[in-house]
Amino acid sequence: MNPHNAIHLASLKMDDSASVVSVVSTSAKFPPGEPNNEWTIEELVHWSLSQHHAMAIEKTEEYTESLRDYCERECDDIMALHSMAIEMAQNNENKMAPSAAASNTDVALKSPPKSNNNHIEVLITSGPHSGSKIHLRPKPGAPCFIGRSKGKKFIKNGISLHKDQEVSTTHGKILVEGWTMGLADGSNAANKMGHAPKFYFVDVGSTNGTTMNGDLVEPESKVLLMEGLELKVGGSMLKFILND
Repeated sequence: MNPHNAIHLASLKMDDSASVVSVVSTSAKFPPGEPNNEWTIEELVHWSLSQHHAMAIEKTEEYTESLRDYCERECDDIMALHSMAIEMAQNNENKMAPSAAASNTDVALKSPPKSNNNHIEVLITSGPHSGSKIHLRPKPGAPCFIGRSKGKKFIKNGISLHKDQEVSTTHGKILVEGWTMGLADGSNAANKMGHAPKFYFVDVGSTNGTTMNGDLVEPESKVLLMEGLELKVGGSMLKFILND
C-alpha cells in the first residue's frame, strides 16, 4: 500500500471512531461530574461506556500519529534513494567515454583492495547494555535505526536498546552520505578522491532527547559522526568508532 494512502486510511478510521464517541456522548443519559450514590445503574453504565470510548479515541489518535510519522520518514527515505539513483545514473552516462584510457580508469577504480570504512562500530559505554559493541552498515535510503524496539530493523542492522526505559521506541537513526556507485566498498582509492562516505546521527523526535557533551541535540538535525564521538541516548552512552 502506498504510504500516503495508509496515512489517509488511518485518518479516516480515526474520524469514524470519533463519530462513534460523539454519538455516545450526545445520547448518554447521566448527570455531569463523577458518579455518586444518587446515580442509577443505567446512568453509571452510560458514564462508564463514555469513558472507555474516550480512552479508545485517545489511543487511536496516538497510533495514527505514530503511523503518520513512520510513513513520512519512510517516504522521505524512499524519495532520497530515488533521487540518488537518478543522479548516479546520470553521472555514469557522463563518465562513459569511448576511449581506452577512460575504460582503464574505470577498471582501476572498481578493483582496489577493500578496507572497512563502509561501516561504523558503536560501543555502548554506559546504561543497561554497557559493554556491547555493534557493527552498523547504513546505506543510502536504508538508515540504521536506534531505539527501544526489538523489531527486525533494530536487531538486524540497527541498535535495540530494549532494556533502556528512557529510550523511545524509535529514538534516532544513522544516515550515510557521499556514497558513490563503484566506490561504496570504502576503498583507499575512494578516500583519496574525496568519495569516502560520511555518517550522521539524527534524533527523530524522541521523548527524552539526545545529548552531546551535555547539550541537547535538536530533533531532525544531522550530527556528523567523528572518531570517538559520544552521544547519550536515553540512559545509554554511545561511542562511535569509524573504520578508516
